[in-house]
Amino acid sequence: MGGFFYISKHLCADAERKLATSRTNFREAGFGAPVALSGASYALDFYGKIGSGIINLIDTGDGSFLASIGTLILDDAVGQDALRKLQEARRAGRLATELGRCLGQYALIAGERSAVTIYRDINSSYEIFRTADLGIVSSSFLAVATALPRCSINRASVLEYVFNGVTLGTGTPVQEVQKAGLGETLHLSHAPFATRTCPILSLPVSNEPVEALTEQVFDALSDHTRRLIRIFGGNTTLALSGGYDTRLLLALFRHAGTIPRLFVYGDGGSQDVLIASDIARAEGLPLEVVDKHLPLQPSPEDFAKMVRRNFHIYDGFSQIWIFRHEREHEARAARHAGGALNVHGGAGEVLRNFFGLPDRPIATNHLIAAFFSQFDRRMCRNPADVQLYEASIAGKIADILGREQRVLLRQQVEAIYPHLRCRSWFGRDNSINGRVGYSNLPFYESRIVDLSLRIPIGYKNYGSFQSRLIRRADPALAKHPSQYGHSFEADAPFRQRAASWLGYQRPALLRRNMYRLRRLRKVGTPGETAFGAQVLGLLGSTEIMSRYFDMTAVTDTEHFVRICALEYLYQFLSAE
Repeated sequence: MGGFFYISKHLCADAERKLATSRTNFREAGFGAPVALSGASYALDFYGKIGSGIINLIDTGDGSFLASIGTLILDDAVGQDALRKLQEARRAGRLATELGRCLGQYALIAGERSAVTIYRDINSSYEIFRTADLGIVSSSFLAVATALPRCSINRASVLEYVFNGVTLGTGTPVQEVQKAGLGETLHLSHAPFATRTCPILSLPVSNEPVEALTEQVFDALSDHTRRLIRIFGGNTTLALSGGYDTRLLLALFRHAGTIPRLFVYGDGGSQDVLIASDIARAEGLPLEVVDKHLPLQPSPEDFAKMVRRNFHIYDGFSQIWIFRHEREHEARAARHAGGALNVHGGAGEVLRNFFGLPDRPIATNHLIAAFFSQFDRRMCRNPADVQLYEASIAGKIADILGREQRVLLRQQVEAIYPHLRCRSWFGRDNSINGRVGYSNLPFYESRIVDLSLRIPIGYKNYGSFQSRLIRRADPALAKHPSQYGHSFEADAPFRQRAASWLGYQRPALLRRNMYRLRRLRKVGTPGETAFGAQVLGLLGSTEIMSRYFDMTAVTDTEHFVRICALEYLYQFLSAE
């Protein structure tokens, strides 16, 4: 299934009109007509995946149903076949037990005549949007936001999105719309409520040798890869880049005897394309090069149509520019064509020292300064917004860990990566990809995340642990160069280890200022370019976002396009 929209008849006035509004949003995003179900207290629309129309729904006809969104895997079954297994377990009173065995990134929607329950995968890696009273719940942020009588700007989320590309935790750009939280199950009825069961975050660090841990992780990844092959066979696609994650995935598939359909994003001179092409030639592998940055000079009318289409396809806000050529969603449709599974290397950093910090406790505010401060404070119209931004992130870290902590243990920092950063970043990506087809992030499966949290930091440094896994899976692939200037057939050379070690030792406050120092030589603003002028011409003004940012101080194109994307969103919603 590619999308759903739930509305409570008891909690929402004018439910039929709001349901009709949601259907307009889904239609503009490319969805077909919904399958509509209703109970005594709710109305519910289900949408098939865009293009294929795949809709994973079992409706018994007596008010009971099961539906899944995203990619739900149980044993060697996916989609409708997996739902049949869950339906049998439900009849036998074993649904909760069977859900504990499910894999993938998904939400399961279980309905009765008067109630609906929305279960989610253990890592809550598929986004579900909700109102505070649970009167409206949907896979679409825009569908929820446009059903509301008013939308208020969420100031903290504005800052998070502009500085990071995503909103963190449960926040969205609109105050009245929340994302379902980590471990949250939604019980929707006449008196709805949410329960929360979070994954265990503080797993003990293993004292086993690196060889033993390598075998454990390799075995777990190999088991998962073979399962995907049994379900999808060769109907699998995989991006190949110059880094660790996609190389390891390709190595795992080759080790299991299957080669996915490979593609690489970038123009002919990009590092990813050059490295992936060299690997493909040497290994005799077909490779498709997809250039998503084709020159684009549309007329103002065509540009406006393109942006509106992107706006709905990407559900109002995402990491992807709504001002970019449609080649992005053309490529997405292609990699899911024919019901193919797209295997994604996202979250592979669980196997590396992602934050680049030494193996010792760190103050919460220093973690925020070290990692979440890639912006120039001068662009903030109100200096107090920097404190608001940092306090918001500290609160979301506390929510993940269960309490506020001035100092974080190093393993707690490792847990923040999958359960806050990954959930926010790849949750958004999953929601968009899941609209079109089946997608899976093997490194984000709960078994792999749990194993990764037990790996000592020293093993993860310099990419050494992932290099070992690549060599273990496919020594031939390990011999090829990478974007890091060396191959994976041995641990990183001394020069890289030395440079990385020095980076690990940089004080957090110095890291916070590194971004500003790198931007000092930048002259002009993105708004002065032809592209920027085209975007600003479409918007008419940046009156709303200029309350938060001094546009003359914005020199980073990423920040500029995110600010403009929010301006477009808030103008569309008439947000206050």
